[in-house]
Amino acid sequence: MVQTRGVNLWEWLRQNKVIALPLAVFAGMSLMMATFVGTQLYIQRTKHQHQLQERQDKLFLTLVQQLSSTEGERETAILAMARLDDPGAVTTLVDLLSQETNPSLMSTIHRALINKGTTALEPLTILNKSLSNDYLALQQSGDLSEKPKIARRLRFTKEACREADPCGIAKILTFYSGKLHSANLEGADLGTDGNEIAQFALVLEGVDLSGINLPKAILDRANLKNSIFSSAGKDGRVGTLDDEIANLRGANLTNAHLTGALMSYVSLEGSNLMGASLDRANLANAQLNNSNLSSARLIGAQLQQAMLAGASLTGANLGVVQLSQSNLVGANLGQVKAVSADLKDPTLPDLLGMEQT
Repeated sequence: MVQTRGVNLWEWLRQNKVIALPLAVFAGMSLMMATFVGTQLYIQRTKHQHQLQERQDKLFLTLVQQLSSTEGERETAILAMARLDDPGAVTTLVDLLSQETNPSLMSTIHRALINKGTTALEPLTILNKSLSNDYLALQQSGDLSEKPKIARRLRFTKEACREADPCGIAKILTFYSGKLHSANLEGADLGTDGNEIAQFALVLEGVDLSGINLPKAILDRANLKNSIFSSAGKDGRVGTLDDEIANLRGANLTNAHLTGALMSYVSLEGSNLMGASLDRANLANAQLNNSNLSSARLIGAQLQQAMLAGASLTGANLGVVQLSQSNLVGANLGQVKAVSADLKDPTLPDLLGMEQT
């Protein structure tokens, strides 16, 4: 059938040369014009992008030079850099923060970093860890001359620029709640600091931290009540491969406030939750192998199918907790309180060394 049509078309072209030739020429010209126009549009677009990039680069260099001017000009340059679409802007602002001593300008830098969004988290975390290490080194060496300055800078990376004016990492986490998937804050020092020079306490109550990476982070005594650490992925179903699940492996959460937190499926292997408040927290299917839950409060917590192999729950309060089908192989359960706990697995009462009530 196809061959017949091809023959018929060829016969028609032979019989109608007067019409066929102009049509062929017109079709060829149209194709050439379309190709020409497309090429010109591509060239113009590329040229426009290069011009924009050149203007951005010139503006960036101008702003960098302005950072060595008067305080007013420096503040203007910092705020302008926050609006600049240049990958070097965040790095420059973080470097500037590591050297700045003027509290007012430090606050301005923080506002600029918040405007840059979650892209500022990783470089801020790197600075935070560096300052934390410097602070610990000064404590061990007994050198007190630089300690106040390092303490203030460390505090600035965490949260407070001025009283009642939160910024830094904590502000970004709060402001971009629910948009922190895969944000990397490994080893970040966000722990409570009672230092008189730079007091700090992390408050992220009710913040959506699902998908965030916080392995080995210092979060002791943090207020994380009702915070969300896991959520459904694009398919809208919990428990599937695309879920947004936080990584808290090896994190320091001693005495942290996690009442009502949603932590199902969360990775908490090797974490320190000693003395933490986890009342009514949802830890179903959580990975808690080799974690330290000694003296933790888990009243009414959901721990169904949780992995607790090798975990320490010495002195933990498991009142009204749900532990069905959880893995407690090798767990330390000395002095555990489990009044009215849901122990549907018949082996659990023996492990706890008490009768099911």
